[in-house]
Amino acid sequence: MELHIASIVVTTSSHHLARLETELNQLANVEVHASNGQDRLVITVECESERLLADIFARIESMPGVIAASVAFHGIENMESV
Repeated sequence: MELHIASIVVTTSSHHLARLETELNQLANVEVHASNGQDRLVITVECESERLLADIFARIESMPGVIAASVAFHGIENMESV
């Protein structure tokens, strides 16, 4: 079994920031870790497959108010060896 871990920077406008932070925290497998208080959020996604990670990323990109979503890190852990 694999565990995919990705760190994503989400860019928005200041008037969408609080709403997006709330909506992102409500998504399964997603956690907001940081906000610059103006236009960027740093989130982590942890899930079982690359396909699910791609689906979550596409969902984030299509959320109203998202200007851009950029993957800063993507790692894969083999859970059988942990």
